[in-house]
Formats: sequence, C-alpha cells, structure tokens
Amino acid sequence: KLSEERNRTLLEHLGEGIAVLQDGKVAFANRRAIELMRVTEAEAIGANFLQWLHPDDRGLAATRQARRQNGENVPDEYELRVLDKDGTVRWMNVHATPVPWEGRPATMSFFSDVSARKRTEAALQVSEERYRAVVEHVGDGMVVIQNERFVFVNARAAEIARLPREQMLQSGFTSVIHPDDRALVLERQRRRLAGEDVPARYELRLRHGDGSITWIEIGVTLVPWDGHPATLTFFADVSH
Repeated sequence: KLSEERNRTLLEHLGEGIAVLQDGKVAFANRRAIELMRVTEAEAIGANFLQWLHPDDRGLAATRQARRQNGENVPDEYELRVLDKDGTVRWMNVHATPVPWEGRPATMSFFSDVSARKRTEAALQVSEERYRAVVEHVGDGMVVIQNERFVFVNARAAEIARLPREQMLQSGFTSVIHPDDRALVLERQRRRLAGEDVPARYELRLRHGDGSITWIEIGVTLVPWDGHPATLTFFADVSH
C-alpha cells in the first residue's frame, strides 16, 4: 500500500504528462497530462486519444500505436500536434513504450509541450531564409575565408571569379588571386587574424583560367564562423 501511494505521488507530480493507452482509449492519465491536454479527468479517461490530435497527425499516430502493440519496431520518440477546443494548435514531444496494464498490452506515453521551441525554430528559419535572400542578391561578391579556404561563397562572388561556386569551395582562396598579389593578401590575412592593424580596404587582381584579369576592390572584417575566427570579404569589380 505504501509503495503504491509513493508511486502515485511520483506520477502525479512529474513535470511530464503520462498517459496509458489501451485499445485506443485512455486508461490512465496523470495530473500533468490532464493539464497539457486541457481537458478534465472525466473527459480524458476512456476517451479515444486520436480526437485530440491534429487531423494531419492522426493517421501516423494510429498506425504507430497499432504496430507498437503488435510488437513491431517503430520510433518510440516523435513530435505531433494536438488541436485544442478553440482551434489552437500545439506541438507535443512524445515518448511511447509498450507496457502491460492490468494483464493486457498497452502503451505508456510520456509527453511535453514543445510549442515554444517550435515557434522559435520557425522564426529562425524565416530569419535564415531572409538573410540568405539578401546575401544571394546583394550586388557585391561575398566570401568567408577560414584556414585559407573558402567556406562560404555567394552567387555574385562566383560570377566575378568566373568559377562554379562548388569549385571555389573545394580550392584554396589564393588560387583565384593573381600570383603577383598573393603574398600581400596572405600576409594581411595572417596579420589580421593575429589581431594586428592592417588596411581593411584595398585593391587586388583576380586571374581567370583564360589568362584575363579582373581588378576588385575588397573590404575585409573579422567574423566568427562555426565558433572559430574567419574573415568576411566583400568585393566589387572595379576593372573599368
């Protein structure tokens, strides 16, 4: 009796929702599960759990539940949406595992509301798409150089260099610079990364595969890139 009371106390005060599903119905739900689903205990116990899910997620949840009960190997952790009575859509992270319940197969699901994280991810994705649109359509060439290699090249940079972007990313950055300018560029790159004061703007030449030359004016600044120092360079064709 004492052990049962302790177990019930633990289940009722866990931060995660816990529900036991059997024959497609809710056989048990702890207090947090009731709060997360925004229903009463009377509405929850014996109800078909699919009714609370977003229509687009019901098929997946029902299929996985059936396969899990049949002993098949299906993902035990995934995310799905619930649909509140007022039409609000919320995301839940669910971890499900088969358990015996009163002598018969059932599924115990632990779940938590991850809607805030989902909104943040969506906002970051929108922001990333906006930044990418700006970077790809800016009039200047833009490259990031790290460890003497290109780690980022925008479309305009590849156009000015007259090389495919993929080829630039696979080669050292000095390969596109005129041989007579390479020593100067490497020296300034080294000193800049060492924290020394060097000119941020100057002109140099690119030499193309056909031997022709393009003069560019560059502006260079230090930036972090994937947690390590790098240089961001903007440049424009000033040959004319």
